[in-house]
Amino acid sequence: MIIAVFLGGLVLLFLLGFGAPYAIGLVSMLVLIMTRGIGNIPLDMVATKLAFSANNFTLLAIPFFLLAGKLMNTGSITTRIFRFCNTLIG
Repeated sequence: MIIAVFLGGLVLLFLLGFGAPYAIGLVSMLVLIMTRGIGNIPLDMVATKLAFSANNFTLLAIPFFLLAGKLMNTGSITTRIFRFCNTLIG
């Protein structure tokens, strides 16, 4: 039942155009409220999980990779790389 609500809500929010982090967060909060009730949400546990998940080096690589791609696009390095690869390979 809970998995069906989670997946259904996730698909619905994706179809409405929500970004993946926002959709996952909203649906997770909905399922947490459904299972524990509005007054029994362990806010200290939620804050601890958020703080320690930002310290994960694997997850930190994703925004830095996106930042490097954006900087490369802004500095037009990507066009130079593509031009070099086209002349090298053809």
